[in-house]
Amino acid sequence: MNDISRLYLHVGTHKTGTTSIQTFMEDRVSLFAEAGVIPLLTPDGKANQYSLAHRFIRPEVRTPMRLRQARPVSESAVQDKMLDHVRKSIGDSRYSSFLLSSEAFSFLRVDRERRELEAAVLKLVDEVLPILVMREERAWRKSFGGQIRKMGIQAQCAELEEAERPDGVWYYDREALCEFWGRVGPLITIDYDAALRRDGDVMPSFLTAVGIDSARYSERAIWKNLTRDPGYPPN
Repeated sequence: MNDISRLYLHVGTHKTGTTSIQTFMEDRVSLFAEAGVIPLLTPDGKANQYSLAHRFIRPEVRTPMRLRQARPVSESAVQDKMLDHVRKSIGDSRYSSFLLSSEAFSFLRVDRERRELEAAVLKLVDEVLPILVMREERAWRKSFGGQIRKMGIQAQCAELEEAERPDGVWYYDREALCEFWGRVGPLITIDYDAALRRDGDVMPSFLTAVGIDSARYSERAIWKNLTRDPGYPPN
């Protein structure tokens, strides 16, 4: 193992190609491994570690998964199992660089959440590099709003207080996002809109962010979890 261990922490945000990135992580583990970066997948091989992320999200935030009362985010035993799996995957690995992903991490905003995340996961490595993908705000709001409608939780969100809403004004605060994740580690930001204009896909930029030559990526973008609106980019 190298002297320095590193964790790339992909924190979203929502509707910035996250599902497509996570599908690529699941399907192309060997590509990452050849570059010395190991995707930290769930026991059933999924890249979206939303159950683990919910272990740290303050309880007052009614995330989409909480509103749907999904078992992986409502039962602490499931979250603890995911945490143990990630810790073991890092501890037992012969590699020194890891990639952990979930857009649910983008709900984190307060120091208590950061401290708990650091104590449980981030302290296992020497360096943490958060990766934050952001897009033009109007399109971002429209796309995430479409996702909430798609999930059938729009009415529930409308009844919540501002601080409780997953799509509250606070969620789209770019300055707060960058400030929070900048305290976790050297922040890597990706401009989603610029990536689409340049490459037609966010994956080349994402691979570059984790230290992989984007020339190795030659696949046509296959967008996942689309909430397309006329006049806006996919996802």
